[in-house]
Amino acid sequence: MMTGGTAKPLSPSPGQTKPPPFGLRTFVCRRTSGSRQKPYYGEMKELVKDEIEVSPEQMKPGHLCWAKFTSMLDVQLVWIRASDAILCTSNRTATLVTVEKDWIEVLEQAAKGFSNGPVVFELHPIHSHQALLADHARSPQHTNQDTNSGGNAIPETLVIPRLERNLCVCGKMVSGRRGAVACGNPTCARDFHMACVGMQRREMMHWQCPDCCSSS
Repeated sequence: MMTGGTAKPLSPSPGQTKPPPFGLRTFVCRRTSGSRQKPYYGEMKELVKDEIEVSPEQMKPGHLCWAKFTSMLDVQLVWIRASDAILCTSNRTATLVTVEKDWIEVLEQAAKGFSNGPVVFELHPIHSHQALLADHARSPQHTNQDTNSGGNAIPETLVIPRLERNLCVCGKMVSGRRGAVACGNPTCARDFHMACVGMQRREMMHWQCPDCCSSS
């Protein structure tokens, strides 16, 4: 996993001896500033695996479902895997999330913290990640926090690896968000034109592409 730094757990507030229950935390998913798409605010319990019954007090990151998270990104923000990078920007870091293992790791980091604030995930065009990190580095808030945290500053560069770019069934790359849909299979990295797969509305949370359907 590529990260912008290794964050230490946040310090507790006076009188607070342990982190708040992870199952009571919230998250927000949003695009970069300037996007007209509204952020999506959710609760961790929305992402619990269907086969698991667990109380918020006992919930752990491993109880959550990566497929539900990626489906939510597709429906709420029209996530295009070939051009959108997922970054977790909580705790003064910018952590790249490309696979389930990355996602679980950032959630585990959040579970260790003493913050009650939401875990923040942002979708950034792959070519703009350098600008994101530059903005973080210039922010007075982050500069002061990083100085006080003993040198956990965000590095000036973050190399995002080339994501797998499989073509739509029409043989062309999906390059925009309008009229596009991603396969709900977490092991599939393909985006499709909705018209090419006979879909008129993006209404199925766990839609799978023809190849994944034929192999299941």
